[in-house]
Amino acid sequence: MLIPSLLTMLATQACPPCALSFTPTDTLGALSDPGSVGMLAEAHRTPSGFALVSSSSFGPMVMVYQNGAYARELSREGGGPGEFTRPPQFSLGANPSFVAFSPRDPLVHVFDSETLSFKDAFRVPGPPRSIVPDPTGEGWVVGGVSGETRRSVHLIGADGQVLNSFGSEDRDAIRFAPFVSTWGSYVLATTRFGEITLFDRDGQTLGTATLDTLDLAVHRDRQPVNGSYRGDLSGVVDILVQGDLLRVFIHHRIDDGGAPPPDFEIEDLVDTTVITLSLPGLEQLSVDRFDSLLRPLGGDWAFDLITTELGDRQVRLGRLSTR
Repeated sequence: MLIPSLLTMLATQACPPCALSFTPTDTLGALSDPGSVGMLAEAHRTPSGFALVSSSSFGPMVMVYQNGAYARELSREGGGPGEFTRPPQFSLGANPSFVAFSPRDPLVHVFDSETLSFKDAFRVPGPPRSIVPDPTGEGWVVGGVSGETRRSVHLIGADGQVLNSFGSEDRDAIRFAPFVSTWGSYVLATTRFGEITLFDRDGQTLGTATLDTLDLAVHRDRQPVNGSYRGDLSGVVDILVQGDLLRVFIHHRIDDGGAPPPDFEIEDLVDTTVITLSLPGLEQLSVDRFDSLLRPLGGDWAFDLITTELGDRQVRLGRLSTR
């Protein structure tokens, strides 16, 4: 049965038990660390308790933390397997593993979650925006527009072979490459500008929703400046499936939207809103606001960024809970 399209509007809470809170448990970083993170950072937490952080301040190096303290570095600079030329992103894998990848590089690196040792590498059809494990096997679901097929969602087998690609994209690949997640055997894809699609594994569209809130519609209609969309601080930054709930994490400007001053703190300009929708109906249930840059890590883990009194930037790990 097809699920009808839905225009989601910012509204009052319709599901109080769905409402989120974030409780920090660890702050990563100390004066003995190689350096503090930059304005933005990526983080990952392994089931064995390691925390990984990448940032423009670290270049291609990934910092490893254990019990909140700096332990070592994960990676080397380079273009080979297990090496990076720019700060990577992360995704939890299976058996047990995690992947590290760059949104500009189709080479994906697989590491062991227990030992943090490099295991394997595979290529995807185009530079990925997000990667999640495929719950039906040992492969991956990748969100990223292929330059050849213009498809935006790819099912990748454990051997790196493309099993299926779907989600036709006729627009700019950088803007509309989706964040992906799974719900059972189904695939969810959400663009940076709040366009949500629920697919089956054959690529058939089962439902859609559009988040026309927080100026996302305005940003969808923006035109590039000199071919670039860089500098845009508003948009969807990740999605998280918890049971029969889809949570969409959005970073959005809270000021007048003008050019930021040279010495600005990003938390003074950007907050996080989490919109929770039902699955499979994609009906809006709740809206939660946070005054920091909050991102999910999978399960009930998440992280945000803070600026210390000394001006250093640090990553906080914590847990999401309903209230």
